[in-house]
Parts: sequence; C-alpha cells; structure tokens
Amino acid sequence: MENNILSLKFKKFREEKGIMQQELAELLDVSDKSISKWELGKGYPSKKNMLKISEVLDISVETLLLEEKNDDKEKIKLSIKYSVISYILVFAASIIMNGLKNAEQYHDILRWKS
Repeated sequence: MENNILSLKFKKFREEKGIMQQELAELLDVSDKSISKWELGKGYPSKKNMLKISEVLDISVETLLLEEKNDDKEKIKLSIKYSVISYILVFAASIIMNGLKNAEQYHDILRWKS
C-alpha cells in the first residue's frame, strides 16, 4: 500500500493539532506503531478508532476520507486549460494549412497565366 487520502490527511491534521504519534496512540489506546502504519498507508484504523480520531482531531470522518473539492476544481481547470491549448494548436495548424493551400493555388494561377 502507499499513501492514500486517509493517511495523508490523518498525519496532516495530527501535526496541525500538535499531537505526537505516541500521544495519539495513548488517547486511542493503540500502539504508536499502529499510528505510524496508518499514516504510511499500510493499514487502516477500525471504525471505532476512526470515530475516536475524528473526536480527538476535531474533524469529521468525512473530512478524513474524502478528497477536497479544491483538488477536483484544479483538475477541471487543468483539463480546460489543456483543451483550450489543443484547440488553439489545431486552429493555428488549420490556418497554416489553408494558407499553404492558397499559396499553392496562387502559384498554380501564376504558372497558368505564364
């Protein structure tokens, strides 16, 4: 397993509260190794411990488990940005191609008149 939303947020909120792993472990009645394991994404707290964690850290369980909407907004912004850039490149390419086609037609007209 690797870091996940829960592990990243769990550590972030614990550190923001200024609580050491050992302190939190004592409050939850688990080992500090369990806290470390959860923060590294190598395991998950039980439902009972999730409720205790949310109380101790003064945050909702949903806040711990769900991605923030800002992340989704950033992904949407990037998607729009890349779509606009792609559109501009395609538009520029079509103008260039059209210009080359017109230049060839003009060149053919000049050769025909000669």
